[in-house]
Amino acid sequence: MRKRNIAYLAVILALLATWQAPTINAAVSRLKTWSAAETLTASNLNAEFNNVLNNGEDLAWPATKAKDYNGFGLTLDADADSTLTCDTDDRCDLALAGIDLFRFDGTVATPVNGIDFIARATGSPASIQAQGSDSNVALDIRDDNGNELIIMSAVASAVNQVKITNAIANSDPIIAATGDSTNIGLNLVSKGSGAVQANGVALPLLSAANIFTANQSIVSTDAGADEGPAFSLHRDSASPAASDALGAQRFEGESSTGVKRIYGQVRGEIVDPTNTSEDGLLKYSTMVAGTVAARMIIEQGMIVGAPTGGDQAAGSINATAVFDDGVLLANIVAASQAEQETGTSTTVNVTPGTQQFHQSASKAWGHVTWVTTTPTLAAGDFNITSISDDAVGVITVTIATDLSGTDYVVIAHANEGSERQFTQIDPANKAVGTFEITILDGAGSADDPIDASFHIYGDH
Repeated sequence: MRKRNIAYLAVILALLATWQAPTINAAVSRLKTWSAAETLTASNLNAEFNNVLNNGEDLAWPATKAKDYNGFGLTLDADADSTLTCDTDDRCDLALAGIDLFRFDGTVATPVNGIDFIARATGSPASIQAQGSDSNVALDIRDDNGNELIIMSAVASAVNQVKITNAIANSDPIIAATGDSTNIGLNLVSKGSGAVQANGVALPLLSAANIFTANQSIVSTDAGADEGPAFSLHRDSASPAASDALGAQRFEGESSTGVKRIYGQVRGEIVDPTNTSEDGLLKYSTMVAGTVAARMIIEQGMIVGAPTGGDQAAGSINATAVFDDGVLLANIVAASQAEQETGTSTTVNVTPGTQQFHQSASKAWGHVTWVTTTPTLAAGDFNITSISDDAVGVITVTIATDLSGTDYVVIAHANEGSERQFTQIDPANKAVGTFEITILDGAGSADDPIDASFHIYGDH
């Protein structure tokens, strides 16, 4: 009879435990060992009922078995609106104020990666860290539709990262590169033909064509004497060749129908790429009658239009025509020898090579000095080959470039100090390439002077 009562008690206690805690699917039992001759009294039985009714939760702890919360919530606060519920397979919801605000979702097939929330010591930031069995587990943030907002990808042995810093009033937040390396850049990468933007405007990329819609300035604050700022257009060709076009600066506008046109251009070109003896040019082009063509070229000198001969020399200008207030200046045509000798044209120009052919120009000149009785041609003569001493007071002058005939004029002067001297030209001894000068004293006798000078006028 005693053993039967004990069995009844165990059953009753089990039923009471199940009824008391419906959110915990576990049976609570009490075990008592009876001594010999001990009597089961009403007070013993009542005490056990009271223990189950008033301390049912305590009877299950410390837990010695896993608790099954499937389909039930674990209440966390006094008003019972903060709960942890796992009523979906492989997912637990943390509700605050009665709303599921945090979900721990492992419903994906065969999950292996997750998140660690890591506290840190003083001076170090707390961390949210991806973890799992994959290599280099990434971390992404998604919207309420499950779409990716931010993907934080990982690389092995990373030491550099991005730091985002907020700011006080009237200051700008900062996105900065940081890490163990000394020099760290910040790489913003777009996809395909997409562009990196700031304030809705695409940022210019040095590796792509760009369009600037506002004025741009390049400023250097260097106080030194070197040039700067510098704008470089580098054509990095592996096979540079003569006539290769280099960088160009274009001045573009719209036509009357809205078509973009090049109205002006400055372009560099290679003339000769030979190392240490390279030559180049700048070509200035403009739009005329719907066609862009070179109008001026700078090499050693300047070429305007398309004149014959191209580049002439350093400091030269070679043009097809030159005007003065709308009047054509002889097209910069050099006078020929015949035109100079005629001396009547007003449409050609005198050059150093033809100036001496004009009637007004001296064709030759010289200065002769006598030391004792020997005449010497002084330096600084023009178009004279030599002189010869024919006799006292008589010299023959040899002209370098012969005149065209013997009807030229010789003007001579002799000096003997205080004594008057006379010169004469003997027509009998006058040829296209030589002439004779005789110096006479006041008595009309031939005499060697101190010096004598002469000029020749005539036709070559």
